[in-house]
Amino acid sequence: MPRPARDPRARSPYTLRAALRRQRPLLVALLVALAIVLIGAAGNVPLAGRAMGILMLVLAGVRLAVPAQRLGALVVRTRLLDAAVLLALGAGLIALSAAPNL
Repeated sequence: MPRPARDPRARSPYTLRAALRRQRPLLVALLVALAIVLIGAAGNVPLAGRAMGILMLVLAGVRLAVPAQRLGALVVRTRLLDAAVLLALGAGLIALSAAPNL
């Protein structure tokens, strides 16, 4: 007797694949941040500061545009508060990276 086919919509939410799918935006942001840190460690600190600031600004835009259910662990507070904090961090990093003698 053949086994009944599994419904693909009935996948367990507790698998590693499901967890990675839920946290995809966070994983992408962390990989980009790691690449930026490596650029800074290689000696180009002003470029790394500007890139990290731009990443924060992009994440603020993503937080405003994408529903909370799709962002996983990037959702910490309310949408506007998360975006405001990310905008402030991004603007501050860009301003600080333009400081002389960095």
